[in-house]
Amino acid sequence: MCRRWDAKLQVILARTLGIEGAGIMTGPPSSTPETTMLRRLAIAAAFAGGSNAFAYQQGFNCGGTNTRTMGDGAVYTKDRAYTQSNGSGYVGGEAVQPDLLARLNPLGGIVPGVQARNIVSSRRVGWQEYRFDLPPGSYLVSFHFMEWSQHWSGVRVFDIEVEGEVLFDGFDIFTEVDRLYALNLRRVVDVDDGSLSIIARAIEEEPLLAAVHVESVVDDGIPPAVPEDVAVVPGYSENVLTWATDYDRDQLGVAVLRSIDGGPEEVITPDPVVATRYVDTGLEPDRDYAYRLVAVDAAGNTSVPSAVASGIPLSSDQSDLVVYGFEMAQEDLIWLNTHRQSDDYLPGLFWTLDDSWPDARVRYRGNTSRSNVKKNHKIRVDSPLPSGHDVLNLQAHWFDPSMMREALSYQVMARSGVTSSIAEYVHLERNGEFIGVYQSAEQVDEHFLENRSLDGSVWKGIDATFIRRNNIDSYYGDYKLEVGSYGDFEYLSDLVDVVALTSDEEFRTEIKKHLDVAKFIDYYGGNAVFSGWDIAGWNLYLFRDASTGLFEFLPWDLDGSWEMENVGQPIDIATSDHPVLLFFWNRLYDRMTTVPQYRRMLAVRLQELIEGPVDGPTLVGMIRSDHALIRPDVERDKTKLGWEDMGPFDDEKEVLETFVERRGARLYEQLETFAPDPSVNLFINEALLWNLSGIVDEAGEPEPWLEIYNFGNESIDLGGMWLSDDPADRMKWALPLGETLEAESHLLVWLDGEPAEGPLHSGFRVGTETEELILSQTDGAAVDRFGLDTISLPDLAAARVEDAAHRVHLAAKSTPGARNDSTPVVEVRIDVDPEYFLGDQVTFRVSVENRRSFPRTIDMALTIRGDPGEIELGRGTIVLAGDATVVVPISRMLPTGIDPIVVTLIASVEDELGRPIHEVEAVVALRDPRAPDLVVNEIMASNDTTIADEGDDFDDWVEIYNAGTHTVHLDGLFLSDDAAEPRKWRLPDEELPPGAYRIVWCDDDTEQGWTHAPFKLSKSGEEVGIFDLDLRENTAVDIVPFGPQVSDVSEGRSPDGSPSWVVLPYATPGDANP
Repeated sequence: MCRRWDAKLQVILARTLGIEGAGIMTGPPSSTPETTMLRRLAIAAAFAGGSNAFAYQQGFNCGGTNTRTMGDGAVYTKDRAYTQSNGSGYVGGEAVQPDLLARLNPLGGIVPGVQARNIVSSRRVGWQEYRFDLPPGSYLVSFHFMEWSQHWSGVRVFDIEVEGEVLFDGFDIFTEVDRLYALNLRRVVDVDDGSLSIIARAIEEEPLLAAVHVESVVDDGIPPAVPEDVAVVPGYSENVLTWATDYDRDQLGVAVLRSIDGGPEEVITPDPVVATRYVDTGLEPDRDYAYRLVAVDAAGNTSVPSAVASGIPLSSDQSDLVVYGFEMAQEDLIWLNTHRQSDDYLPGLFWTLDDSWPDARVRYRGNTSRSNVKKNHKIRVDSPLPSGHDVLNLQAHWFDPSMMREALSYQVMARSGVTSSIAEYVHLERNGEFIGVYQSAEQVDEHFLENRSLDGSVWKGIDATFIRRNNIDSYYGDYKLEVGSYGDFEYLSDLVDVVALTSDEEFRTEIKKHLDVAKFIDYYGGNAVFSGWDIAGWNLYLFRDASTGLFEFLPWDLDGSWEMENVGQPIDIATSDHPVLLFFWNRLYDRMTTVPQYRRMLAVRLQELIEGPVDGPTLVGMIRSDHALIRPDVERDKTKLGWEDMGPFDDEKEVLETFVERRGARLYEQLETFAPDPSVNLFINEALLWNLSGIVDEAGEPEPWLEIYNFGNESIDLGGMWLSDDPADRMKWALPLGETLEAESHLLVWLDGEPAEGPLHSGFRVGTETEELILSQTDGAAVDRFGLDTISLPDLAAARVEDAAHRVHLAAKSTPGARNDSTPVVEVRIDVDPEYFLGDQVTFRVSVENRRSFPRTIDMALTIRGDPGEIELGRGTIVLAGDATVVVPISRMLPTGIDPIVVTLIASVEDELGRPIHEVEAVVALRDPRAPDLVVNEIMASNDTTIADEGDDFDDWVEIYNAGTHTVHLDGLFLSDDAAEPRKWRLPDEELPPGAYRIVWCDDDTEQGWTHAPFKLSKSGEEVGIFDLDLRENTAVDIVPFGPQVSDVSEGRSPDGSPSWVVLPYATPGDANP
């Protein structure tokens, strides 16, 4: 028979402590230090064999293969099946051992001395019975549970029956203590038939048991020790009690007594508890709840009550954090937690203290975090939140004891000048219960751009490592388009081409046409401050600013940071020299950190950051401020790492401050050798050797000159550096001491051999015969060499095509002291139609313009690049009069294969000395002359439940079918719902083989993908058609009119491609029609 303590405890306490009614009066002490010591010595002797009072004890480490002894002396032998010969063991079930990952999981609620990790880790699942053959008597039975695999209440539910009575009815471990939290329940059972039978009966899923222990009860007459160090943490509509968990071997647990606002005390625990905490829930805020604890042993002996501890619960609006909450139905929460990896949203209500959104949808987010005790959430609403956003990302940061790392990282990024999400600390509630401190990381979407008055395209990095793909479609999986159109992938493809195909010298200037270099350096340098390591190609967004045409990196998921083991992390992380997780590195990072000019710029900016906006004192101040802000709610967070123990959180503040100190020192160490030479950013940028009618010096003389350019982001001291026109004598003339050149600035030096005319007049003079100019360090080591070849024309400057560019040309216009003009002295252009049929004569014109007044004789070459490679079409010499243009008409059949392809025409010109002057390209599409045998094969203009697109939207759709015998290239064809406007939507650039299908979503939402058309179908009826190439004047390939439609009913051709258009018995998108 089981002793039920909900009523018996009241009787015992009334007898021992003098309770009258529901109240408790202070009685004479039931224990003293002396009696407590005698009691423990007696118990120890009994269990050591000095008494037959504990004639029986047997415990099992359920599912375990080893015997474990607890601190209180209780022994849990390795699990075994019951037989009549061994007299005790399990009946049924499966032993489950923790896997490698589970062994690393932190566990909560383990009572020191009573439990240990090694007896709650293994478990027996699906057990039917534990049976013990033992003498009649009273026994203390200890049950140990921990839920490992289920993540919500109502998923694993079972009854436990002892000696014919239900001891635990509808028992749910998760409901009792949540997941990965130990639960120890002790009960006294009277046995009179020689056998103790503990039976489990499944209600939902299989029963689970981690350990069980049975021992004889001895009444030594000595009461247990008074619970000490009782404390209360006031929570939100609840109080959390903790105390010194020093339990005696035969202790049944502690009873909790409570009074409200000074009223009478009552027992609020139906059974004594053996735990590290007790949560008193459902309380009224702003009322004073006082508690005392009474220890109870298996024989009914009790201690006197403990000292009083009290707490006043809070309401949500008393939190110092942003308060969010959501409500969900129990069945939806069960589905959510049994399908944790799903990205499907479930309905709910979202609220703040000021408003509510009944149209909310909730799911989990993240990868590995979905199996944590505390999970990340993503919440969507249809009507905008006050911030303008319709998405919330709520980060649990369960494995971050500080709960601050990601928020601190976003703050560092913002202080470093990076366009960053705003991260807020959040008090989060679910169904009215506070579930912990979270961080809300602002979603990067169209609202993110609107809030910053930005316009452009946004991609989320999936595998954004800048590996070059064969076609644009191949980038769709690596870079998820969030804002913009699929045509914007052209810009992304161009950026990747620069990363993958240019030399270091070309990369130096070409990348600036696609990437906001300064903002990238802010991003990469800011990341180095907090040792963010997980940035190879996923935890980031890419933004292309429509106003500048330049890409920026936007940070995301910054929790992999501030880790002490990464305090010495290399500055250039996620590069080929320092890959992430041995294999992952980013090609763009690699280029930006190996090209000397950008490596130096990164070093300069990083030093500015750690000595300025994110220096040590600033970072420490951020840590302390955030720690103080969130600490009250962290203490009330029952599922944080450490659970009721605040040690990990408080200790982490010191860990972070130590990280700041050590990381700063390690960065300074690395910077000493990372890129120490500023002169890598100095270039001889332009030179005019025969200045006849150009600019004049201080004396009013048009002298020869050169221009030095500082490509970098710092001022550079030029004093003592050398200029020369002789490779054998590099130290001809020293630049004056104290001469500095600011970042991105130009310096003009007169090469007239007249140093008396001013400090920037060289000691040597150049002429038309000069072949090279050299800038050298103070020790004569060359910094830059500027080749001139032979220039015998007046007022014609040799200049880098762009400032600091690798290629030098003869400039149409000299720009001393200013940004170089890239206009070539001779310019070539191609004028050609964009499309031709395969086999047709391609007619185009090549124009060559001489931008100077003197005549030129130049060579022109014409090539074509396509499949299989580059072929020269011809070359010749053109004589140009001064300021004249020559137009060369060309008509010829281009060499191609049998398939339609896109080719590039290239025209290039060289000067009289064979030096490249200018090159231009033009793209021509060669189309299939055969008419496409495509049909509109099936349509659904009212799709409620039939098929969802990749955004889980049920939109209108059209199925295109290739009814012919040859593959059709869809590029250049169109789909429209209006024959008067046939070019409404250009079909995607893909091939459709014979018998293949292409589904097009007609949802007027092209941002969702390249298969989404910019129009919808009318449920009332209209037409939809496929239209031909521009070359064939967009004539109709196939048009289908349709009448009023019924929801989830499609119309189509039966069979596929036939003239028979019918209402189909069922929809078959992408498959054969019935």
